[in-house]
Amino acid sequence: TTTTTTTTTTTTTPLTAATMTTKAPTQAQSPQPTRVPTPAPTPMPTPVPTPTPTPAPTSAPTPQPTPVPTPAPTSVPTPVPTPAPTAAQGKWVLGEMGQTCNQACPNLTACDPDTQSSLTTYDLVKAAMREAGYECKGGHGHRNYAGSPFSTGRSDDCAPFNDADPDVKSVCDANQIQHHRALCYCKATASAVPVFHMPEERSFSRECALSAQGASADLPMAGTPYTIEAWVMPEAGVWDGGIVGWGDYGTANSANALRFRSGPSGFRQYWWYNDLDADLDRSLADGRYHHVATTWDGTTRSLFVDFVQVADAPSSGY
Repeated sequence: TTTTTTTTTTTTTPLTAATMTTKAPTQAQSPQPTRVPTPAPTPMPTPVPTPTPTPAPTSAPTPQPTPVPTPAPTSVPTPVPTPAPTAAQGKWVLGEMGQTCNQACPNLTACDPDTQSSLTTYDLVKAAMREAGYECKGGHGHRNYAGSPFSTGRSDDCAPFNDADPDVKSVCDANQIQHHRALCYCKATASAVPVFHMPEERSFSRECALSAQGASADLPMAGTPYTIEAWVMPEAGVWDGGIVGWGDYGTANSANALRFRSGPSGFRQYWWYNDLDADLDRSLADGRYHHVATTWDGTTRSLFVDFVQVADAPSSGY
């Protein structure tokens, strides 16, 4: 920016003394006034406008790329085998008409007469019946004969155990009234261990593996309750790939298997013409291990994925 400065010089003319002749006056003279020159006006400088500075252009910042976070690797969980039940575990089971508790308790469990004898009130027997999946229609008198406590299926339905005689206990090997359903407490026995076990990791591609080991194992057949479980990591193209299976393929209710169904989000508990299916809302082909299982307790089959039940249905005649 250039600023122009104008300098104005003002000149003052000095007074000049005039030469005067003095002579004796004949009379007094009035003094003449001295002329004072009118000062020349001081010129005002013309204001110079201050130029408006041109703003410097603002440079647009160069956008920085947003860093893409590196995904953390997905850790593959180590399969954890399900421990065998201990003797302290148990559940209430309502037998069929005329069954003894030894017949009603699933395989690898045993009737517990002391726990059965403890149901001495209607509220206790009603709660135990509910755990067994049955709702009492009403109360029955206390009884202590073989097969007690029980359900009659009538309006006078659920009978508590009569403990008036301390020497009488509920029994496991008899049911005195053939149209009564005995309520049984079934506890796991020490022999509740897998009859077939493959602890190591293997990859399969539709071939039948370990058939010799399966043939020599005491696999559950002919009405024996069972549990099949596995840790699986399927690929997207698994389709109907099998997991575990055995039996007489081609004969109704004689082949038992757990397999995928139409891809890694469907399962089938294969029972030859009486299949139990489940469809998930997600695919298991995600590079991680998933726990899958199927059970049959003598009356109901169930399917589980990652320890959550996804299907069940009443089943009999295996």
